[in-house]
Amino acid sequence: MIEIAKKVQEGKAFEIPALFIWGPPGVGKSTIIREVAKEYNLKVIDLRLAQIDPADLRGIPFPDKETKRLVWWIPEFFPKDGKGFLFLDELNLADLSIQATAYQLVLDRRVGNYKLPDGWYVLAAGNRKEDAVNVFEMPDPLVSRFIHIEVEPDLDIWIEWAVKKGISEEIIAYLKYRPENFINIKPNRVSIAYPCPRTWEFADIIWKLTKNVETVAWAVGGPVAADFVAFLEVYRELPDIEKALETGEIDFPSREKTSMWWAISTALGLRPKNQRHIDNVAKILLDIRKNFVEYGSYILNLILRDGERGLMLRKSKFYNELREAYFDSLL
Repeated sequence: MIEIAKKVQEGKAFEIPALFIWGPPGVGKSTIIREVAKEYNLKVIDLRLAQIDPADLRGIPFPDKETKRLVWWIPEFFPKDGKGFLFLDELNLADLSIQATAYQLVLDRRVGNYKLPDGWYVLAAGNRKEDAVNVFEMPDPLVSRFIHIEVEPDLDIWIEWAVKKGISEEIIAYLKYRPENFINIKPNRVSIAYPCPRTWEFADIIWKLTKNVETVAWAVGGPVAADFVAFLEVYRELPDIEKALETGEIDFPSREKTSMWWAISTALGLRPKNQRHIDNVAKILLDIRKNFVEYGSYILNLILRDGERGLMLRKSKFYNELREAYFDSLL
């Protein structure tokens, strides 16, 4: 996406074939497009073909009295200038008659007499048939007009995004402890709501708003919310994290208490506020490097994913020693 965005910035979007992004619901397909566009100062036009009639794409015929011909007034959603993404989201939710209207737009970058400006790139997204979301199978002529990538949910990548977005520490720690509850879209689930990257973001909003664990079920479903509630009990038993940040010393639990380990590790990775805190966490990381390297690596990566904390860590007097101890984590 970065390479495509750079081409769009240069006004050379026409040099790249249209892209189709496949993936299950709620994994962030649309979010990827919008965040890349924001980073590169590009516009996004979100065009849902499933919500329009085939005739709407071409526009409205209007008689030209001088030429005695019909001219087509183009729809307002087509760009006239500028640079950006023309995003055909949920394209395969449109029935086949609507999909057929996109043939010329996707391949030739035009509809009738309208031509897409050179600074605009066509891309689409949709769910897969196996995701049980009532999509229409795309006809081969339309499939062949795209290049295709598939997006799979990745918890570590999501955590990197979650740290930047300020997602609650408790949710990040819980998902590290229970990665199997990161996403579950199986049709035989017992709740209407289900966990996925999108609904965990919703759960974070509701959790911050109400601090009522029962409301988390509204976003991710009852069974997962109940497990999250049980995990929150662990937070009541955490050692004094603030003291650890001030002293560089902490009493860790036994290895068997994995929920406690993930809770402590997330707190140590997200709570440092100054250079002293970072230096003290670095000391703790060096203490656990031999026997608990998986937790140390997780703490280290949480810190490095945050711009300010990552910069302080690189300035730490312990950084070179950390680089040697956790070399694989820094690759």
